Amino acid sequence: MQGQRGSTQSEQKLAMLGHELCSVLNGIQGMTELLGGSGLNGEQRQLLEATKLSVKQMHWLIESFDPNRRAPVFPLPARRCSLDGRILLEQAVRCHASAAKMKNNLLLLIFDPQLPPRWFSDACLLRQVIDNLLSNSIKFTQSGQVVLEARRPPAGQGREKGLELLIRDTGIGFSQAAARRIFKPFEQAGPGISRVYGGSGLGLYICRRTVSRLQGQLDCSSQPGHGSCFRIFLPDVIDPGPSEERERKSSLLSCMTCFVTVPADFGRSVEALLTRMGIAVESGREEHRSCPETGFVMEISRAHSYGKDSALEHSLLLTPEPVLSGTGPLPGDRQMQAPFLESTLEPVLMEMALEWRIGRQAVP
Repeated sequence: MQGQRGSTQSEQKLAMLGHELCSVLNGIQGMTELLGGSGLNGEQRQLLEATKLSVKQMHWLIESFDPNRRAPVFPLPARRCSLDGRILLEQAVRCHASAAKMKNNLLLLIFDPQLPPRWFSDACLLRQVIDNLLSNSIKFTQSGQVVLEARRPPAGQGREKGLELLIRDTGIGFSQAAARRIFKPFEQAGPGISRVYGGSGLGLYICRRTVSRLQGQLDCSSQPGHGSCFRIFLPDVIDPGPSEERERKSSLLSCMTCFVTVPADFGRSVEALLTRMGIAVESGREEHRSCPETGFVMEISRAHSYGKDSALEHSLLLTPEPVLSGTGPLPGDRQMQAPFLESTLEPVLMEMALEWRIGRQAVP
């Protein structure tokens, strides 16, 4: 009887906590609706949409812990539906951008241009895993780099319909012995980790259970002092048929050529964004450049740091180049801050391309 009474009291406390949390979230949701009608610019609206998604995710988490369910389980069973994977990953990166900036980390998204954006999965479960892994990578990395990459798995691993997500960082890493235990509850990579970095050792345990709900696999590789890589493999997620993605290759952007001069994963991320927008990309050395006869040529280089403002290290400098003499004035340079996403880079390039096109038409 005592045990049943204690269990009942715990359920009541959990139910009350869930009720009060929902009340707070409803208030936040109401404020986001008010903000949505206050004349926000494009970037501010994207941040607002990411906030709305986070509120929705919190509602879902509270529902999964509801003790009044007939058979409460966590995580909830997967409910597959059609979703835009590119938007889901962009919103995840946008939500973690502030935390990455506080640790002076460069947070990048690499979305394979050949990967269809239309996926079939559970958006809430998938977002839960990505949030946990990104949060971990940012927490254990200082003045480094965190990369979220979406691609098709290697040949022979369900490539046609499978999806592979990689979360890589340049953080403290961990040993092979630690890799074998960190997916167990309340286990961490080493002694003193919780004292220095915080955490309870439950995140990776929850991630593996959640990925199992999605019929997928989660594994990792790492070396102490050399960062870590977590790999999520999900089968039967990609529709191999004709893509229903709306046409994104505008006539203005499709005639543009960009010379990318940024390093390593930074360059891969930017190249993937440009390719998806239909922009020709060249990343060779200066002497190998060959300007097209027509079109708008743009060089994208990494901006240099000035003074002590480390934020400038995480920026792009977009510089237009003349194609032919007498084509009219070229737009001025643009500087773009991280994170570098398709939804933020495309409007900047479109604005520059429009200025160039108007300048050409003005030339007699």
